[in-house]
Amino acid sequence: PLLPFELQTRVDSLAWEGLSHLYKSVSEYEKAVRAMEAALCVPELRTGDDRDFTVAANQFGFMWTPRFYKPSYVRLVKWLLTHFDCEPLGEMAHIERGKGTRVSDYATHGIPFVRTTSLTNFGIDPFPDHYASEDIEELFEQPVGDGDILFSIEGKIGQVAYLTTEDTCVFKNHIELVRCNGGVNSMFVYLILAGLLGKAQADKNTVVQATLPGMASRLRTMLIPIRPKNVSEQANFECSTAEAVRVGLEASAERVIAVKKLREASSLVDHALEELAS
Repeated sequence: PLLPFELQTRVDSLAWEGLSHLYKSVSEYEKAVRAMEAALCVPELRTGDDRDFTVAANQFGFMWTPRFYKPSYVRLVKWLLTHFDCEPLGEMAHIERGKGTRVSDYATHGIPFVRTTSLTNFGIDPFPDHYASEDIEELFEQPVGDGDILFSIEGKIGQVAYLTTEDTCVFKNHIELVRCNGGVNSMFVYLILAGLLGKAQADKNTVVQATLPGMASRLRTMLIPIRPKNVSEQANFECSTAEAVRVGLEASAERVIAVKKLREASSLVDHALEELAS
């Protein structure tokens, strides 16, 4: 159906403006992740040829995956514990798993229903495949807010999204919500999880059950560096990580603008088509 040319022009302008802000947001997020890794001086993760290695039987504990003891991962965690005071994520944040769904829980419009495929571009897809009605949102009891983090524990394991004021959603059981306590900055934690330290620890803690890889509850054990053990490095650490957080928050602000403009363009088209149909 052809909409009035003036409306087409308005939609075209909004869509391109929205995409411009979205591209800038992604670029700024990438910059922020690199800045955080530079601030931490994260070593390169050498995968090398460590395909065969020996592990003492008493080291296995409850972990059932050889990757938990893969030398490249072990070196990274040892480096982290040697140079930084760290805390498990479960001690600095409330972590809540999403809920299972039925097909009848889905709607064609409403609140974004986030699946692992919806975690993209450092946030969630503003136009997902499925939505939830307000009744389902109330039933799920999953209030999300600005600064919350969504983390995929199955499928796209390690994929993370930083939620903004425009990202009200409900999320499936393949995803966990991370809400930081007042003593830690959520963007700081997000940039750690989105970078090499987060990706490597997620891979390290992944177990393949039948054909489906998953982390179970191990997100809570992932280590977050708090401060360098060397006191002389702490001032520079605070300054450089604060700059990375600042860039990350700028990226988040750009995303808010992008989503608003893209959704406005979509709404204009929907309303115009409804009028044509009536």
